[in-house]
Amino acid sequence: MSTKTLHMLLDGAVVGRLHQDKYGKLQVETVPQKGAPPISLSFPKGETTVGQKLVRPYLAGLLPDSEEVRRAMARRLGVSPESQFALLSKIGEDCPGAIQFLSQPEVDNSRDGLSPISEQEISERLKNFRLGQRDWGAEAEHWSLAGAQAKIALRYENGEWFQALGNEATSHIIKPGIHRMKSQALLEHVSMRTLHHLGLSVARTEFVSFAGEGAIVVERFDRMRDDAGVLRRVHQEDMCQATATLPKNKYEVAAVDVVTALRKFGASEEEILKFVQAVLANWVIAAPDAHAKNFSVFLTPEGVPYLAPLYDVATGLGDEKDWDALAMGIGGEKKMLRITGAHVRKFARSLGVPEDAALAGAGMLARYAPDAFALAAREADADGEGRKHLNRVNDLLAERSKHIQALLSSGR
Repeated sequence: MSTKTLHMLLDGAVVGRLHQDKYGKLQVETVPQKGAPPISLSFPKGETTVGQKLVRPYLAGLLPDSEEVRRAMARRLGVSPESQFALLSKIGEDCPGAIQFLSQPEVDNSRDGLSPISEQEISERLKNFRLGQRDWGAEAEHWSLAGAQAKIALRYENGEWFQALGNEATSHIIKPGIHRMKSQALLEHVSMRTLHHLGLSVARTEFVSFAGEGAIVVERFDRMRDDAGVLRRVHQEDMCQATATLPKNKYEVAAVDVVTALRKFGASEEEILKFVQAVLANWVIAAPDAHAKNFSVFLTPEGVPYLAPLYDVATGLGDEKDWDALAMGIGGEKKMLRITGAHVRKFARSLGVPEDAALAGAGMLARYAPDAFALAAREADADGEGRKHLNRVNDLLAERSKHIQALLSSGR
């Protein structure tokens, strides 16, 4: 057969077909369904065929960023690591967002099920990550996650952990953190909770020790329970996918690119201001990795996007080498210590939002960030070296807060 096809299902209905010809060229044939959101903001509206210039960035956002991870997965799955089609044919049943990639145009529930996994088994998988294992998945699992960090996708039901088999959806992501950075998983959890206490919308997280292996546990915001308690997938995409940007170019997407895309598709000014606040908050807490893949939008049937909760936010203050520059600049400046009130005003003007509101918002974030971090750290109930590290970071954040407030109030 010269052309291979994967059916793209959203909530059980075919919304597209992914085709690969004998030369490896990809295209998506969209099949719009009444009441269904678009596959991607980067795809043309209506029933159409989408070429691989747009298809490849969209698919890349559904797979691990790391080439090493993809190669390890491909070895286990017996497919080519260079083929997005082949990888999704094996692990496309549970992807970021709501679309599934299936060989048949309907869901086959015969393989569905939840297989219990013990805390010790989770601990072993986390330990293997720490020792250098690169393949995130297990033999019976059919999920895919984007990003560069090692992670596990599991289902949490009635206080127990399970592997999700067949078409079953995963509900949580477990990440051991970046091991070269001290207490990184703990610090990510506390950073996320800090932004929550500052009033931003963030994914729900916990820091958990699985038989001695610490990890951040993230409740998936692209999953929700319906009135009957059934776990359902929610359609979303990251801003690399929405702007047809390959993950390797994620640092090239500027804040103005994100805002332009949001406005183009009818996002409200309230959503624009939420994004502005998120960029400023990452600067205030010295979180260096707020690139386009770490901002996502929910897609509605009307095609109007609205911001998903923030995720993958971690202050770099715990490591002097990891908080020098921002992924997205503010007013043309990426070096964190060089950003002043003038940069914030220029940033606001470039995005078409009120300068005074942006400046005041940055000031409020800076003023209350140390208290929010201290509260989040107390909630984490860390001990030993983890507690000492959090205290040190809190002291550094307090110093940074004073510095930012001085720069903002000086008008420089």
